[in-house]
Amino acid sequence: MGELLPVECGACGWTGRRKPGRAVWCPKCGSLAGFQVDLQDRDSDGLLVKAGDTISFSFGIPPRRVEGILFERDGQLIMPCEGVTPKEATLDMLRRHVGGFWKVDRLARDQYADDA
Repeated sequence: MGELLPVECGACGWTGRRKPGRAVWCPKCGSLAGFQVDLQDRDSDGLLVKAGDTISFSFGIPPRRVEGILFERDGQLIMPCEGVTPKEATLDMLRRHVGGFWKVDRLARDQYADDA
């Protein structure tokens, strides 16, 4: 059936849950409550990434690894970047400034934690 995502009407404040990828009309006031888009992109290895996935990048000499969980805001996928500036970056910013990013799956995260 598919995952239901939260949606909110900017005019009256109504909230509800709907399938992604559809225009949502507010049942309370009739205005356009939101247009849900299932945002996806590809990492440097060509793997599909979406909100909720963990990605990482590295920069500097010696290399410093930064890891974060993607979230969606204003129609863009954004990665929080703890401990570095800027505090968050879009995927286009990562490509431009550090060259790329990689999806980190659960097995890779567990292995990385064991090495530390």
